[in-house]
Amino acid sequence: MKKIIVKWSTIWSYLFLIVLSSCSSSPDQKEQQPTEPWSLRTVVAVGKVVPEGGWQVVASPVQGRIDEVLAREGDTLRAGQVIFRLAQHHEDLDVRQHRFALENMQQLQGVNRTELRQAEIQLQTLKSQWETSMALYRKHAETKEQLDADRTAFLQQEERVRGLQRQLDADKAKQKEQTISIEKAERDLADLQIRARKDGLLTDVRVDPGQSVNPGDELAQMVGQRALLIEAEVDELFADSVRLGQRVTFQSGRVTGQGVVSFLGPVLQNKSILYETANEAEDRRVRPIRITPEDHQGLLINTKVECRIQIN
Repeated sequence: MKKIIVKWSTIWSYLFLIVLSSCSSSPDQKEQQPTEPWSLRTVVAVGKVVPEGGWQVVASPVQGRIDEVLAREGDTLRAGQVIFRLAQHHEDLDVRQHRFALENMQQLQGVNRTELRQAEIQLQTLKSQWETSMALYRKHAETKEQLDADRTAFLQQEERVRGLQRQLDADKAKQKEQTISIEKAERDLADLQIRARKDGLLTDVRVDPGQSVNPGDELAQMVGQRALLIEAEVDELFADSVRLGQRVTFQSGRVTGQGVVSFLGPVLQNKSILYETANEAEDRRVRPIRITPEDHQGLLINTKVECRIQIN
């Protein structure tokens, strides 16, 4: 019996010491726990690689039928290089006819100009004769009939010169009209040759020879050969943390690199890159940003990129 009492007293002694120790040490332990404020160091954004100059649409200016496709997808083109040629009907014939008519007009104008110069020389001769007749008539050395004849000859030649000058002016007006007709015919012919507006890479050719097209139909796309950019989206929770010039580390497949934030969208918008389903697009809104890579080597257009923006 005494052994049992000793054991229970020993147990209660241990329990009392444990409670006393926990009560005395608990406040000290709470005071010693460090309290570090939460801080945001990076923001993750998902984007895609796009050309700096955007996409160039190659469209048909007129209605017609594709006669030739002179470039293939992946070809590097120079500004002005012909990509497509539409079938010709009468455009080339119109240009030749207008040019032939203009050449005839120019030849006729040359003949009329020579005739005018000769008429002007003859006019000066007749004028001199008339003036001589007038001087002699005042001295009673010339008859009235000869004076009148010389005056009539001079006035007739003067009228002829004016007529030739009016003809030359009319010829110039006709040549100008013909030149305009040639320019119009050449534009119509040029519309049948669809060219690259700028240097770039040809992509997404959508037509084949023999296919009919209408004005404004997109025939292909081109992408400029300038630097590439990353268009990304930041979740609205972190939109206020992103600033221009912040450093960015990005990864696209096996390609990694550095860049800076070069554009911030002024308003929030629906997701266009991040979401996978239609409902997810309405879940949260995002702020569009643009990142300029320091080196775009290895980046492929339209590939997705994970971006880590350094906030602090």
